[in-house]
Amino acid sequence: MRIMISASDNNADAMVSEHFGRSPYFAFYSEIQKHYDFLKNSSINHESGAGISIAQLAVDEKVGAIICKKLGPKALRIIQESQIPVYESPAGTLEDVVDAFKKGTLTRLV
Repeated sequence: MRIMISASDNNADAMVSEHFGRSPYFAFYSEIQKHYDFLKNSSINHESGAGISIAQLAVDEKVGAIICKKLGPKALRIIQESQIPVYESPAGTLEDVVDAFKKGTLTRLV
C-alpha cells in the first residue's frame, strides 16, 4: 500500500504539514518497498481549490490511505467519494507518523 502524507519538507525527518492543500510537499510511503517518494505541491499558491487538486492527485495516484492534520471540506468530499481512508496525524516527523500508522494508533477521520 502507498500512503500519502502532507509534509513540511522532502525528507523522512520532515514534520507533518499543518494543512493538506497547502502542504509544501507530499510524501508517498510504500509499505512494500519501505521507501518515500516526494512531490512538491504545485497547487500551494492557488487562491482557491488547492485541496481539491491534491485530493484528485491522491485518487489518481491510487493511494491506500492519507495522513494529514487538517483537511478542507471540498477535498474531504472528493476523498470520501473515492473511499480513501484518512487518518489524523499527531505532531511528529514522517517516520513517527508511519510508525504510528503501522501500529494502528492513528485516529481514522474518514
